[in-house]
Amino acid sequence: MRVVVVDEHHDVLPWIHLGLRRGLGVFELVHYDAHPDLGGLAVPFQPRALIDALDESEYGISEWILPLVYCGHVQRMQWVRPSFARQLADGIYEMRVGSNGGLKVDCDENYFKIDGCYSPRLENPKEFRLDVGLEPSEPEGAWVLDVCLDYFACENPIGEDPRCGELPVGGARTAAEIAPIRLPKTKPRLVTVARSVGYTPPHLADDIQTTLLRAIEAAYGPFTLHLDLEGTGPPDSIVRHFLRV
Repeated sequence: MRVVVVDEHHDVLPWIHLGLRRGLGVFELVHYDAHPDLGGLAVPFQPRALIDALDESEYGISEWILPLVYCGHVQRMQWVRPSFARQLADGIYEMRVGSNGGLKVDCDENYFKIDGCYSPRLENPKEFRLDVGLEPSEPEGAWVLDVCLDYFACENPIGEDPRCGELPVGGARTAAEIAPIRLPKTKPRLVTVARSVGYTPPHLADDIQTTLLRAIEAAYGPFTLHLDLEGTGPPDSIVRHFLRV
């Protein structure tokens, strides 16, 4: 099993794209995070320019999931939220993701309206199911575990922002307060971890990462760790055998 650690959350995309090229197929995303990260792209979707667009976007760290849905790679996502994050109420949301100037959804929840990605009219829509709750359910079929360290402790480094609404703040204040994580029993095909330092308190990031990696090993056994904190993507040396370990 491969575990990839990045700093900026959208930098997991090149690793997921490599997994798709190496046979991952359609997968369920189990997303532990203080934020849903379901922001819509404000610019027309261009697959070959996506990574650059996210790098240049002020909100790129929250816009990386809907492109996976629009391309047909993800049909279901679980947002496993910490108790202090309440951007969406617990429940199941059935929606469509499509194009209308950028990537948008036809779900009229306030979270999507504030972001500006709600539209009742979509081109080339894809079905998408979003499950929101404090605990995960067992995924069906291939799945990817994605964890942002701000799930355990979160700050608001940007203050008030009309597009983001009220951002969550809470969780651990010291290493001793880092809460355990409940993971699904089924082994994931790939694990991606975002440090998101700034949202994750800098003085806790290393302790949270260590605690999380230990929990992943306890749940699923030994893994191969890839640190990509500069966001350079997978090196050529691992491409051929990716997802075989």
